[in-house]
Amino acid sequence: MSDESRTTPFPFVSEITFQRGDVVFATDPRGRLVYWNKECEQLFGRAADEVIGNPFDVICLAEPGGSRVDLPAILSGGDFAGGMRCFHKSGKEIALYMYATAGRDQSGAAVGVVFVARDVTPFWSAEKAVRAAEDKYRLLFEHSSDAVTIADVEGRVLEANPACTRMFGYGAEELKRMRLADIVAAERRADADEAMAGLARTGAARLTTKLVKKDGGVVHGEISAFTVTVGGERRVVSVARDVTERVRAEQATHESERKYRLVFESANDAVLIETVDGLILEANQHACDLLGYTREELLKLRVSDLVPVEARTWLPRVTDAILRDGTFRAEAVNVHKSGRRIPVEISASTMEMDDRTLVLAIVRDISEPKRADAALAESENRYRTLFNDSLMGIYRTTPDGQIQLANPALVRMLGYDSFAQLAQRNLETDGSGPEYKRDEFKRRLERDGRIVGLEVRWQPRDGRTLFIRESARAVRGPDGAVLYYEGTVEDITERRQAEQALREGETNFRAMAENSADGVAVAAESGRFIYVNSRLAGMFGYPVERLLGMSFGDLLRPDDAVALSERYARRMRGETVPSQYELTVLRADGQSVLVEISVSRTLWHGRPASLVSLRDISKRREAEETADELRAVLDNSPGAIAGECEGKLVYANQRFVRMFGYESPDQVVGRPASDFAAPEDRASLMEYSRMRERGEDAPARYVFRGLKRDGTIVPMEATVSTYRSLGRLHIQAVIREIEEIEPGPGGR
Repeated sequence: MSDESRTTPFPFVSEITFQRGDVVFATDPRGRLVYWNKECEQLFGRAADEVIGNPFDVICLAEPGGSRVDLPAILSGGDFAGGMRCFHKSGKEIALYMYATAGRDQSGAAVGVVFVARDVTPFWSAEKAVRAAEDKYRLLFEHSSDAVTIADVEGRVLEANPACTRMFGYGAEELKRMRLADIVAAERRADADEAMAGLARTGAARLTTKLVKKDGGVVHGEISAFTVTVGGERRVVSVARDVTERVRAEQATHESERKYRLVFESANDAVLIETVDGLILEANQHACDLLGYTREELLKLRVSDLVPVEARTWLPRVTDAILRDGTFRAEAVNVHKSGRRIPVEISASTMEMDDRTLVLAIVRDISEPKRADAALAESENRYRTLFNDSLMGIYRTTPDGQIQLANPALVRMLGYDSFAQLAQRNLETDGSGPEYKRDEFKRRLERDGRIVGLEVRWQPRDGRTLFIRESARAVRGPDGAVLYYEGTVEDITERRQAEQALREGETNFRAMAENSADGVAVAAESGRFIYVNSRLAGMFGYPVERLLGMSFGDLLRPDDAVALSERYARRMRGETVPSQYELTVLRADGQSVLVEISVSRTLWHGRPASLVSLRDISKRREAEETADELRAVLDNSPGAIAGECEGKLVYANQRFVRMFGYESPDQVVGRPASDFAAPEDRASLMEYSRMRERGEDAPARYVFRGLKRDGTIVPMEATVSTYRSLGRLHIQAVIREIEEIEPGPGGR
């Protein structure tokens, strides 16, 4: 400082001399303003009594998040020099170049921080700084705590300040042989290119990205770049600030918020966040379940809405207690949406969030006064039930293998009549078969503390082999010594036998599949064949080896393949889809084959798969089409025609339906054929049918009295023919109305 100095009334400030016109303010160790000189009042437009006691970074700094000045570091002896952006009371931006140092008392202890600054607003922007006097520009450039570079429009570095060399570890001359892009992490080059393009368009750019130091270390840099004209040439000025700690802090904040949300939503108790005046700001799902409201409904309520009317007058006292003591715990009553009252235990405490004091309330349902005792009794009862009724063996032994406890299942499993008999057996010396030695079991258990799912052979009392799955743990005392072992034993003998049966079953499946008249395939979850039989290979005209690894999609037209793939994916997801359908597949020679596919889910080597059966129905479809053509002929015949099988009509054409006074075949098909004859003729007609069934000769033409729907009886003549299909006799009759009947059925 020069001789034009003056002192201040504050002891630690008075030790610092400064020039007339300097902007000077001071803070206590916590950053609260304690001194504000006249130059500050003139520069900022704020009187001392407006700012004293406020944080200096709130009053002075324009950037969100506050100053980057490290007060603890300055108080520890590290001075600070650098530029600051501030605001006048009117909102006008002010730029300061600031020097800060610790203020000390007579004992030398740091009792505050003194800031001495100059208004450098005219030199703050790059263009003004370039036009300003060299000494002022150099002051900012050389002493800036931010890394500043000047480059040409191609990005070649022309000049770098000391802060830049410190930040990246390069010498100034090394930096002059580099481009701005060289310090950007490879994976963020695209962002840098985009920023440079924006700089070319608008003359300014801002970017936060990863920057790489000379030693390979990475820092997060906040870069502001703009173009200026110097001596008629365009230059790029970039100012980089190391915001690694801020980025880490933001990441930590995000992670903290994520963990908070996870804990908040996972809490077993109802959790509410409230304002001090009782407005509900947040509620977890358990709170919604406890109180019977949706989250949206709860956030429209106040705490007073959740308590009985007579208890609302106490809420202000509760709030006062929470604010006074910081915590509150009591039993209370909440009101369910339905009006039901719920006894609860409330634990409340204050919390700071977004610069305001809120109340965190944890609410636990204590509806059952003796719930803990009842739960304990129930737990003990369940344990006893589990112990006594479990199909799994449960035991406890001393470290040397002596059985102390065993449930009935283990007693039975090992072939004993009572626990007293089993207790005479030592599991360490004779508990397992030759496949696994008990001393090795003991070493592993004492080393790891726990064994889970160990499969070994045991030898029961009767000498047979018992396959078991054992889990055990070592229980230790306060001194670390093993007190006892406890564990469970599951008899897996049947499972082992089932696995063997499964292997044998697969062998049998292959044998049956290879002898099946249908094509058989097994498809994995991917849809590709992992097994095909020779019948399927012959159906498609491929060798078996060629089909393995293929899927049905490879054998279909593209549209059919897409539909099949979607259906298969739905089946693998467990959705209900038709298990049987028809498809047209393409043989190796290009011919089409119509097949009927039946699909079911199965396991193949323990993994989900599809069992597919295919049948060539090309000939059957041709026969059905022929039958459909024949049915069309019969339906359009001018004569009344009906088909009978096993005494019931199975077919009737429209002429037959109209003749007997009905509207559709559905009204007659399925009814006994005798229903369409007068009662006095039915016995004779039924006897004719029985004769044909026995293979005896029956009249091929006869007359009878027909019974119409309205009860009218009309003379009719039937001409009958028969045929057999699938082992059953079918009778087809052509019927016409006649004038009269003489003398009766079969009479002529």
